[in-house]
Amino acid sequence: MRFSRVFAGLPEQELIEDEKVDSKPAINPEHVSHLERYMKDKKPFLNCLLNVDNLAGQLQMSPRNLSNLINRHYQQNFFDFINTYRVDECKRLLADPANKNQTMLDIMENGGFNSKATFNTFFKKKVGMTPTEFREQVERSAK
Repeated sequence: MRFSRVFAGLPEQELIEDEKVDSKPAINPEHVSHLERYMKDKKPFLNCLLNVDNLAGQLQMSPRNLSNLINRHYQQNFFDFINTYRVDECKRLLADPANKNQTMLDIMENGGFNSKATFNTFFKKKVGMTPTEFREQVERSAK
């Protein structure tokens, strides 16, 4: 279309900017709320095998639309988005005195992680300390 006679006389840059605007529809706030409610209520992130295709199926969305929603609204990729929920769950588990005797592997698995390296790396990136340091800090503050 850029080279059609209909567009003759329009600056090239203006055509490119118009294409950029049209290529990204507005984010639907209802989709954001639906995703957040689903994540909170159903906790699909606890399944360590969760991927964008099966979460999209659970939400009755296309994988492409779900991925675009996460990328654009949360400014993160699917796995960072899911692992953020997993870290929050692990923090909750670590802070619960009922889980005091659970090993870090138990916490990791119950939080939806299936890799110790990913768990430790992502936890430290999001929280600023290792899971063990977090547990120790929670225990100190409870005394």
